[in-house]
Amino acid sequence: MYITFSKRKANYKRGQLAPFFIALIAVLIIAVFVTINVGKISLIKTRTANAADAGALAGGSVMASVFNGQAGMNSQMIDQYEMFFASISVSFTLALVFLIMANVKASAGLTAATSASDLACPSPCVAKVAAETAAAAIGSALGKLETFITTMRGIIVAVTGFWIAQLFFYLIMRNQAKKGRVSAIEMAYRYSFINSGIRNKLVSSNPAEVENKRGDIYNYTDTFSDFIDGISGDPPSLEYHWKDGQDRHHRVKVEAGTEKVDTYRLRATVLPFPAEMITLGIMLRLAHTAHTALTLAETKYTFAVPVLATACGCRNCCSPSSHPCCLCWAAACADAEEFLGAGIAANTEGISNIVPIYPLLALAWTGLAPGEEFTDSSGWSSAWAILCWVEDIVHDRLFHLTEWQAHQGEDYGLWKTKYPNDWNGSSEPSANERIRSYSRVNFRGHGKINPPEPYFDASIQAAE
Repeated sequence: MYITFSKRKANYKRGQLAPFFIALIAVLIIAVFVTINVGKISLIKTRTANAADAGALAGGSVMASVFNGQAGMNSQMIDQYEMFFASISVSFTLALVFLIMANVKASAGLTAATSASDLACPSPCVAKVAAETAAAAIGSALGKLETFITTMRGIIVAVTGFWIAQLFFYLIMRNQAKKGRVSAIEMAYRYSFINSGIRNKLVSSNPAEVENKRGDIYNYTDTFSDFIDGISGDPPSLEYHWKDGQDRHHRVKVEAGTEKVDTYRLRATVLPFPAEMITLGIMLRLAHTAHTALTLAETKYTFAVPVLATACGCRNCCSPSSHPCCLCWAAACADAEEFLGAGIAANTEGISNIVPIYPLLALAWTGLAPGEEFTDSSGWSSAWAILCWVEDIVHDRLFHLTEWQAHQGEDYGLWKTKYPNDWNGSSEPSANERIRSYSRVNFRGHGKINPPEPYFDASIQAAE
């Protein structure tokens, strides 16, 4: 087939397509610059998002470790309390046994002394044996009471030592949590800045002035490492900004944080430390008073024994023809009754001081059992309590991090890049001149403070 064109149809002027191609090339150039600009914005957005996630996960992971450590230390507090309560219960049981034995012996001595007093004149020989029995019983009661006093002193020392140990262990827990939180925030800042892409812009061939928020002037990429190494504490925010070789401004700002670990819910014993010490002190005072009274009773009973022996001898020789023996008998039995009467009074006083110890002993014992829960926010405000363990830490188990990046646009002549809107390099970029990313990490995992389960783990909960 032959196709022919007439000269009329093929008659056109050269150069007619040039304007079209020029327009097409201009459009392509604009498209290229738009693509470059969009690509830069997308890259910065990606880096900002990655940096926010990396920083929040780093901070959350450290906080998870902190809470795992707190759970482990709380497990030690629980073990220490359980061991203490078991051992102190043995001590209270022994103290109760010694107190009962002392009371029984003191009562037996009182019974024997009363019998001796009744028989002092009619039967001084029998009264002498009863007085000896009373003195022996009171001596045994004094021995048991002394053991009780020693046991109570040991209980006071043990309770005081446990109170101090638990308090300072709890303060150590608080201090470690405080330091751990600061470390978590520091780590979050470091990871966020490191992953923000700053190093890619600080090329060593470009002697750009680099300035951090403190106003220090740096040069080259080594200055960024100095900035990272200098991060410390828990500032509310940190900024790193610089000017490149084309005098364009750049700024990266990060805000990282988590709630303070300073409010604890604690389980304390039924009685606070002062009340426990007062109760134990009253018992010890009563025991000492009883010991003093029983010592006097033993002395009087002991004095009555030889007097009753004399009365016994005088009674045996007393007859109508031997008036001196009869007078001796009367005088001796009167003296014996006086000694026995004083001993009985002291013996009764000793028992009256022993009896109130029983309810006080029960109160002090049960006072060391787990009691009410209370909240402490300062540490030393819990010094009045005898701590059992930590019930929980008042904290939302969240770590927050927000990163902004602001960059001054690049002028290519035909096109000027914007991120997302052009920043003119003013001291503070406006909100629409920033690229922002936010990340929230939950580090609760499956962990618990009580019962201690050190399974706290960090995971991203929300990202913007």
